[in-house]
Amino acid sequence: MSLSAVRALTKAHTNGTGWAMTGVVDNKSGFHLEDISHDGHWFADSISVERIAVASFSDLDYRRSRDNSKNYHVFGLGDCKVVSAPEVVTLPTGTTDPLGYYAPRVKLAASYRMPDLLQEKGQQIDLDLAFLLTPYNKDPSHEPGGVLSAARLYPTLTFNIPSAIRKEKSSRMR
Repeated sequence: MSLSAVRALTKAHTNGTGWAMTGVVDNKSGFHLEDISHDGHWFADSISVERIAVASFSDLDYRRSRDNSKNYHVFGLGDCKVVSAPEVVTLPTGTTDPLGYYAPRVKLAASYRMPDLLQEKGQQIDLDLAFLLTPYNKDPSHEPGGVLSAARLYPTLTFNIPSAIRKEKSSRMR
């Protein structure tokens, strides 16, 4: 999806929540949000995943010390393979955030995959980035009296590491 299409799509579909922002895709941060405001009130310049760090070591593995750089993998979403391009999803009534507190109406999402994680052929990590947007509401309250309503922007990054199945254990497998 082109950058102009992401920007147009993001601005067009968040109107029901009061949120306004620009969706951007670049080679460093992948999909992220810029110029974020709610009902004309500035919220943030940018919300992005700057980098992800994965470490793998075992005190039982005597082939490599904890100091070995091959035990660590640091990368950004822009370094990953895009599994699903950024999209805007209108959520059905009754949808809640991962903790079950808020009722978002819109989700801005993209999925990524980092192949050869920790320099292991066939090992990967799948990442799902989502920004959940709610309109004004009081439930659940965000202040002790429960008097003021608030809108919420809930960023999430979830991951899955599928197992790497091999017929024979390789000397590099951790």
